Amino acid sequence: MTLSFSLIGWRGLAVTNIFIGNFFFVFFYGGFGAILTHPFKVKESYSDDIVGYNNGLGLWVLMDSACYVWCSGYFSIHTF
Repeated sequence: MTLSFSLIGWRGLAVTNIFIGNFFFVFFYGGFGAILTHPFKVKESYSDDIVGYNNGLGLWVLMDSACYVWCSGYFSIHTF
């Protein structure tokens, strides 16, 4: 659907904006998946400290969301 909007130029959306937006979504879900995946042993490194693990996971989500919001605003102003 987003590709369709970019191809018709809906609200000034360009194909470059779509690729940049998708990059940040892949970055978020890739990092979030790495934290949750067992072979990376992130949860095991916290052993029994569930509060510390949840704080670290919350910090990841907060910082990545802040980066996404900033980058979305920046790239919506500076179109290519």
